[in-house]
Amino acid sequence: MSWTQEKVQETVAQLQEKAAGDASFRASLKSNPNAAIEKIAGIQVPAGFKINIVDANDADLTIAMPKTKSDELSDADLEAVAGGKTTDTTCPGGNGGIWNQT
Repeated sequence: MSWTQEKVQETVAQLQEKAAGDASFRASLKSNPNAAIEKIAGIQVPAGFKINIVDANDADLTIAMPKTKSDELSDADLEAVAGGKTTDTTCPGGNGGIWNQT
């Protein structure tokens, strides 16, 4: 079995339920989250995957920041720049953008 979005949600719900009523499990979840999660889920946490456990009794709000955006241009952006793409803003008649109002 592998980690799917559904498995993650199911495991989080199980962790929260067990941690709410079992002080010993709550302490082990805080001190060694991977072992506690593996015990509940029956699946090993991937190597290098960092899990942060925050005790709601100790914290009021946790905000997960999004991944940082790269400063590199996307392929589509590079195509537009490399091709010299412009927008023609001149008016019909080739008179420098001035409309004849006669």
